[in-house]
Amino acid sequence: MVRTLIIALGMLMVIPGIAQEESSRFVHQGLIRTQATISLGMMRDDARNMYLHGDLEYFMHENVTVRSDAYFYLGATSDYEPLKLNHSLFVGAMYHFPTNNRFDPYVGVQPGIAYAQRILPYTDVQGNTLYSNTTFNPLISGTVGANYYGSKWFHVFVNARMVRGKLLSDVAPKHLDEFRISFGLGFNFN
Repeated sequence: MVRTLIIALGMLMVIPGIAQEESSRFVHQGLIRTQATISLGMMRDDARNMYLHGDLEYFMHENVTVRSDAYFYLGATSDYEPLKLNHSLFVGAMYHFPTNNRFDPYVGVQPGIAYAQRILPYTDVQGNTLYSNTTFNPLISGTVGANYYGSKWFHVFVNARMVRGKLLSDVAPKHLDEFRISFGLGFNFN
């Protein structure tokens, strides 16, 4: 009985050391992580949008990554819908602050481009909805977020992004400024 108790206590003392050693491998140089989710956005004119959001990130170092994000516009979730299209791509760098090898907060800056088209607030003489030209528009984005690595292959994440830009087309410019939030499950490779 005493012998079993000593062995059990010894195992309990060794297991946290093994777990700590294994968890230190979650965030490392060469790690590739990806995720896809539905994102929600709120524009400065109170339009609420929904996007299919995916990203791919490569850890050049334990703290520095290169990341690309793609947003596919699914439409407005509010009654007010100023845009017919608002797809966007971003590429930039993130700086990570790993705290305990599982929790990984980060900040980053990404320039980007939006492929956008505006729904005009007036109609033609037959009552048909009118649209602006479809154009490519420059964007800049600041990002904050965090990953929590639950295993070698999976992580959960939350990501907030502030987008700044203007839709420049054949009509008056429209701000593309938007706050976007994403969360969900992601995958790790390497």
